[in-house]
Amino acid sequence: MKQRDLTKGSITGNLMLFALPLMAGNFLQQCYNIADTLIVGRYLGANALAAVGSSYTLMTFLTSILIGMCMGSGAVFSIRFGEQDHKKLKEGILHSFGLIAAMTVVINVLVYAGLPLILKVLQVPAEVVPYMRTYLLVIFAGISATFLYNYFANLLRAIGNSMVPLLFLAVSSVLNIILDLLFVLKFHWGVGGAAGATVFSQYVSGIGICIYAYAKEEGLEIREPLYLEGKEDLFWASVDGLREQEEKVSVYGLKEAPDWPDDETFAYKEKPLIMIRIVHLQELFSKMKIPSECEIHCSFAVIDPILHKNSRIWKLSSSKGEESLSVSETEDSQGVLSIAALTEILFGYKTPEEIRAEKSVILTEELEEELRKLQNFCPIFLNEIV
Repeated sequence: MKQRDLTKGSITGNLMLFALPLMAGNFLQQCYNIADTLIVGRYLGANALAAVGSSYTLMTFLTSILIGMCMGSGAVFSIRFGEQDHKKLKEGILHSFGLIAAMTVVINVLVYAGLPLILKVLQVPAEVVPYMRTYLLVIFAGISATFLYNYFANLLRAIGNSMVPLLFLAVSSVLNIILDLLFVLKFHWGVGGAAGATVFSQYVSGIGICIYAYAKEEGLEIREPLYLEGKEDLFWASVDGLREQEEKVSVYGLKEAPDWPDDETFAYKEKPLIMIRIVHLQELFSKMKIPSECEIHCSFAVIDPILHKNSRIWKLSSSKGEESLSVSETEDSQGVLSIAALTEILFGYKTPEEIRAEKSVILTEELEEELRKLQNFCPIFLNEIV
């Protein structure tokens, strides 16, 4: 689902469209307890209703700890995402998830171990205790689901997507009502059935939004190739060193075969082809250099049918004296390049003049001139893991 960029367009309009799903989500959050209260109060009696009402206050207190931590993490995510610092964003996701998951486990252990003490401190009437104990034994199992949903909901909202969390919450709320009626009226599971319906529905929303964030959301780079921790600078320094040599290596293979011995073991005279796939185009642009005496100002559309996050209109700019490129998205394009054609240019397999003749490419003379200023990534060594 499309993210909402709050930095573009009307401030009031963007904020309203972003905030409306949040307000609707807060309303749906209350539906869990309202459904339990209505059904339990109508069909299971006053003592069961008292147990559910008292448990709701306790659960609100416990889950507010996790929800607060998730909201705090979301603030960090939004800052890193706005800075386009994907490395720190991924680090923040990993560290915060581990911290809040550990806190979830601790809370779960404490509440189950301390359930008798909790009932005593709350001074629950003796006739309500059996109902409340049964309800809490089941509802405590949903604390992990509450963590999963709120963590990934805040993560998605941090990158501008407030609608998907609402949709998962709406599905969960409807499912909770259906299961409440089924477990209480059909199976006669009492307050435990009402709690079970809530827990099951919470896990549906929690696991569902987790899968969505991992598999569908283009703004999250959870599945990017992993780097060796602390070795990124060394890698790029090695690439820069290789680019300074005069020898050029073809992206798709070497034109000249090496001098192999005459032994039959080395009878094969050609090196295998190497295929390069650009996974994160914006990150690649940010690592490229241009001569300090040059300046570059160009924009072009890239078409990538597989990785849609690469399909953007990219603007590259750099002033004299600056070797690094400033990379951003724009709406004005001087040409169109397929991801394959761009790869051939960036890795020195073809020149902009040669690419210009291809059907999927549209280059103006100004863009062609600017692309010549980019220093190609060649020769470059690739191992078997690309």
